Amino acid sequence: MNYRDTSQSIEDFAQMAENYNTTKPVISKNHTAEDNIRPVGRRSRKWEHMIKVSARQYMIWDGYSVGDPKFKAWGNKVPPTPEETLALAPIVWTLSPKGDIETIRIRNGSGDYAHCARYTFLENTLPQGLQFIVQNGKQYIHTKDRTKLHTELCVIPRQYLLPKSDYRPDYVGHTIHSKDDKKYLTFARKVGDNRFNWKVVGDTWRVQHERKRVDTKAKAKIKPHADVFYKWLDTMHSFIMPDFGDGYNRFRDRSDFIEKARNELNEFLSNDVTSNHYTGYGWTTPNYEERPKEQHDKLLEIMSTDQHAMRTQLGIDFLRNVDFEHVTDGSQVRAKYNSYVNKLFGLVGTLTKEKIVKDK
Repeated sequence: MNYRDTSQSIEDFAQMAENYNTTKPVISKNHTAEDNIRPVGRRSRKWEHMIKVSARQYMIWDGYSVGDPKFKAWGNKVPPTPEETLALAPIVWTLSPKGDIETIRIRNGSGDYAHCARYTFLENTLPQGLQFIVQNGKQYIHTKDRTKLHTELCVIPRQYLLPKSDYRPDYVGHTIHSKDDKKYLTFARKVGDNRFNWKVVGDTWRVQHERKRVDTKAKAKIKPHADVFYKWLDTMHSFIMPDFGDGYNRFRDRSDFIEKARNELNEFLSNDVTSNHYTGYGWTTPNYEERPKEQHDKLLEIMSTDQHAMRTQLGIDFLRNVDFEHVTDGSQVRAKYNSYVNKLFGLVGTLTKEKIVKDK
């Protein structure tokens, strides 16, 4: 996202109406006066434009996204209806019938992918009291509620998830996309009130994280072998993974050492030698990987056989991602080993995938 050298932030409904009424439509070889293209900011960015719905309602569009009637989404040949345009607008300013309450409705993009142009647009167009932020791959609206606690006026920051929508009316025949899921946020305040006094109204949203479960029946069969191997690792780990010192080539030496062990292990398990390239740490895929079921018996054999030729190689496969310099408790290593065994044998299954749900 990028902040621009000129602000196009609109602070209230009055400014929204004034900007629309005082902005002349763009007239060029591509647009006539009847097209009524009124840029919200620079005229060179005409696709970021304002649309008047009524004297009490205005939309602001970022252009080239689903629902925009002036600058249509790429590949969209079906013109949106006025109802679809209003429903999908990134920003909608509304004044109450009595003229005392103003609301702003904010909507993310449609589709489960990055909408970078929408993010930058919201970041630069929302009022200063509503901050658009991205955190851990999710988008949020940040407010600073001024609330009276006891006798003092305190500023309490709040953060609201701005969900992506599944509503895509241009996807003809796709039932999941044909109905408006109303995934947006609406904020309201009294006309003339402090610019930070926005209050969320209507639905709010939260992330329901992915839920996983370990196959305990399969784990019970593997556990005796895994425990024997862990006991051996606890004694031998300092001999298995040597200290590569602090020389200039220490990372390359370590990577070559691990790669050699992995190739030997792969050759034993599947008669396959995987060629890896130097990455500075570990090998090409630093995370632990799941092994196919046809290799499980051989892995259990390695774990439980005291003098097995591949025991050291399997030990290196686990130890490559254990940073003993920063381990403060043996339970940390044990927990990492449990995760390694679960991954190695494919014991973790997904119960429910991550999804966005209404906050209660």
